Amino acid sequence: MRSQKTDIRQGLYLGFVSTVVPRQCGIATYNRDQVNNTVTDPRVDDWGLFSIVTNKNSEGLSLPYAPFERRHIEFEISQYHPEDFDKAGDCAVKIVENMKSAGIHSGFYIQHEFGLYGKNHKKDDSVVGLLKKLNENNIATVTILHTVETRPKEDQVEEEHKNKVMAGIFEYTDKAVCISPSAIQMLMEKYKAPRGKLIHIPHGVPETIITTSREELKAKYDFSRRFVFTSLGHISRGKGLEYAIEGFAKVLKGEHKDKNPLYFIAGTTHEEVAKQEGEIYWESCVENAKKLKIPGAIIDEKGKITDLYGKTIENIKEKNIVFLHRSLEDNEIPEIMQMSDIGVVVNLNEEQYSSGPGSQWTGRSRITIGTESIFFKDLERDGVGLLVPFRDSNAIADRMDHTLGLEKVDFNNLEYLASDLASTRTWPIVATAKLNLMEKLIMHRAA
Repeated sequence: MRSQKTDIRQGLYLGFVSTVVPRQCGIATYNRDQVNNTVTDPRVDDWGLFSIVTNKNSEGLSLPYAPFERRHIEFEISQYHPEDFDKAGDCAVKIVENMKSAGIHSGFYIQHEFGLYGKNHKKDDSVVGLLKKLNENNIATVTILHTVETRPKEDQVEEEHKNKVMAGIFEYTDKAVCISPSAIQMLMEKYKAPRGKLIHIPHGVPETIITTSREELKAKYDFSRRFVFTSLGHISRGKGLEYAIEGFAKVLKGEHKDKNPLYFIAGTTHEEVAKQEGEIYWESCVENAKKLKIPGAIIDEKGKITDLYGKTIENIKEKNIVFLHRSLEDNEIPEIMQMSDIGVVVNLNEEQYSSGPGSQWTGRSRITIGTESIFFKDLERDGVGLLVPFRDSNAIADRMDHTLGLEKVDFNNLEYLASDLASTRTWPIVATAKLNLMEKLIMHRAA
């Protein structure tokens, strides 16, 4: 517990309840970007992280946080222990009381996804209890909804639980942020969310500036003069990569095969998935490429290159599919996207309405082939992205072939559309919008 401040001045204390980097999780990355683009605002006097971890370490902090984050860890919450969320609420209330005595107002951002606050839909979701405690102590909260489930569950117990959780969120949070605009009407219809409770603020787009050209980066990755399709990030069964691989195999037999295209799959299995089943899904993707007779290579974490059968090779020049099988560094992701011609995001969740990779591809001004989720339908309405049905390798092949056949001017025009949209969604803009909202909510409660 940090010591009470002695200087009396107006300012804001912000609490962030979320998974936190280095946990390999899309929400942890989202939270990091939000924090980094919020806490430097002159209105923010102090801030703290309430980190959701899988298992707490009784000896000290559980994760090797970067020094910047480590100094601000207020409390570690064990994900599967509801009592920890209650203790985190008590800790938050004490901090807010201390800040208030120093003339500093407080507000909390809650990153919410089903699964982070309970084992499954049949367990209590601890976010409701946490929000209730903060609300009862007159603490402003903004809940960012990372999952929006509007289709009824087949299991009645799961359906009732989901409805109970969403009703609780809408009752106790001041505002719930929808990352895709389409979700607002859906939530109002499905859960009877009160008018004015929901607000659309888009997913932030990183502002990383890369001056190296696409061709120079392709040379770095040994992809010179190749047309590169890329999927990247944490790998799990819901990513739909098997359909993209099948679609790409059809492209290699199509009218544009002479352009020698390459499909680059970068990343390793999501750490929570790896704990449950190891690398089974990633291995199945490699087996699929072998079955389809796609010439391919694997690059491991030490840079060793083998073919798909494990034989060491010197280079990847004659290969059409390349697996970079290791975790990606933060600075690598923008570079890989800058190097690529087309992003491929073919997740299988029809109700996905938040996509970190989708937002990042847009931020890099890259055309993206995406499945018809809420998120990509919204992007397509803005003129960005190429939609494909779920689990449809023929449609993926068709869109890949389409981009291979585009004239340069048409290709560039599509990239410019992505660039125009991204310019309105950079993280500084998005984080400021959330902070402006929080400040208004804090003022309203103070009044």
